[in-house]
Amino acid sequence: MIIPVIWRSQHQMDRVPAWGTQIPPAIPAQSPFAAERQQEALEAWRTLSGSEVHLLYLDAVGPTCLQVQDEAHIHLLMAGPMEICQIWPLVHEVLVLPLEGNLTDAWLPVELDWTEYEEVRSGCRGTWLRRLTPAEKIDQLVRSGGCDLHLHTTASDGTDTPCELFERVKANRLSSFAVTDHDLLDSLDIMHELVQASCANTDDPYCPVFVPGVEISVSEGRELHVLGYFPNGGHHQLNEFLTQQRRARHERNAAMVLQLQRLGYDITLADLVDKGQGVVGRMQAALLLTERGYTRSTQEAFEHVLGFGKPGYIERPRPNLAEAVWQIRRAGGVPVLAHPAIYHWCGERPIVSSRLVKRLKDARSKGLLGVEAFHGEASREACLEISAAACYLGLVRTCGSDDHGANKQHTSLYSRDTHFLAGREILVVGALVKEREHTWLLQQNAPASSTEWGESGPVRFLLARRATASHGRGQWELPGGKVEAGESPREALRREIREELGLDAEIGALAELLTHDYDGFRIILACFDVRLLEGSLILSAHDQIRWASARQALDMDVLAADVALFEELERLGD
Repeated sequence: MIIPVIWRSQHQMDRVPAWGTQIPPAIPAQSPFAAERQQEALEAWRTLSGSEVHLLYLDAVGPTCLQVQDEAHIHLLMAGPMEICQIWPLVHEVLVLPLEGNLTDAWLPVELDWTEYEEVRSGCRGTWLRRLTPAEKIDQLVRSGGCDLHLHTTASDGTDTPCELFERVKANRLSSFAVTDHDLLDSLDIMHELVQASCANTDDPYCPVFVPGVEISVSEGRELHVLGYFPNGGHHQLNEFLTQQRRARHERNAAMVLQLQRLGYDITLADLVDKGQGVVGRMQAALLLTERGYTRSTQEAFEHVLGFGKPGYIERPRPNLAEAVWQIRRAGGVPVLAHPAIYHWCGERPIVSSRLVKRLKDARSKGLLGVEAFHGEASREACLEISAAACYLGLVRTCGSDDHGANKQHTSLYSRDTHFLAGREILVVGALVKEREHTWLLQQNAPASSTEWGESGPVRFLLARRATASHGRGQWELPGGKVEAGESPREALRREIREELGLDAEIGALAELLTHDYDGFRIILACFDVRLLEGSLILSAHDQIRWASARQALDMDVLAADVALFEELERLGD
């Protein structure tokens, strides 16, 4: 994480303006920041946080900054005023140090937006400030319920004007909503004014949270969509980038019309343009195909003619995922992968698809912050699967109906009573410890039943019988437990093994990820291949261990959440 260091003149009564060095640094060895300034920042941070920190010198702001910002390690940023201003939308914590003495030509004012920053800790050496990140704000809206963050207007491919859409939002009494037209921001200012007028209406006050948004098409081997949310504003910074996307879309439309004509469909480019009011694309082509009797619905038009890989589909130049993510985040937005359920990454089973996890993990490495886990066209099973993968990966989970008005009759605007993340949810980890890799453990004084099934045959896993007075007492389970706040799943599993078995362990790859609903709460179980390091086994939460194959485990009294796991392991032949 990046925490900029700002010096504030003692002559100023508030935090605006702040002050920064005039000359941007190049590399650490050539940094114009005097050693005393560097030491001042380090000592202030140690005093305020009680922890060590790295110094980061920045002479340019680019996509690589996202990798540093998303790291768990903290970097104090030493940079010039231009770089501080450029990176400001990306950061949410700052270290403010007092600048003593008179100002000189070596210092320049930096105009920054300090809205919502609050003091974490303060002392004579400086002040540590923090604000909610845009992603945290989006997460709060989703968890509060009555939220729909994927709506379209006539500016792109919806049938409702901003005014008409807001009337529907009001009728459903949504607590929060977002407009996310394709490659266009034209409806956002109008919608903001409508919301403001509604809030001020004393006769019938209705004041939902409105989040400006946009939907951008990207290319990652196939077409994907990315939603950008701007709870703090800043979306107008995307205008130049979006203009380029609309130009590419127009060129694609011309090629698509020619392809449809070759396929025998009587459609012209003028027909396509006349069909839309803002951004024009495949939805307008689908409407024309349906109106002229070539298909029975717009959904059928996409499934058989216009969808990815279909005869009428024409690829258009698109930014890649990393570029779109950078453009959104540099403007202070939250990039979210839209409707992954329609990309055929889900298995729609309690066992989460490894393909889904891999795709989302790759997107996260490119700076993605969230995923649309709950979508109007996705099945309940797919939504729960995506939600579990996102929870495991630490991605914000959003919800959106993808309402297009009359253009999508199989989706509908959410309502005040719509809740997706209201229930209790626990992320837990489990260790898949294989017998053949732990012969040393068999030689210890474990209960006789731990080896009663012999050493030949299918792979056998270590199970332990829970002895503590809690949920599942007397049942068999994998070693492991709950992931605590601030822990990664691997860190949590290493800690749990040390606490439960008294052993250190090497945590390998994720083997399986699954979900299970108990009465009143949901478990998301992440199972890793684990090698225990040789030592003395000390059971603290269990009274017995046993080696069992997947088939044998299913004949034992295992925790309900583990049943689907062992069924899958048996199916795979483990």
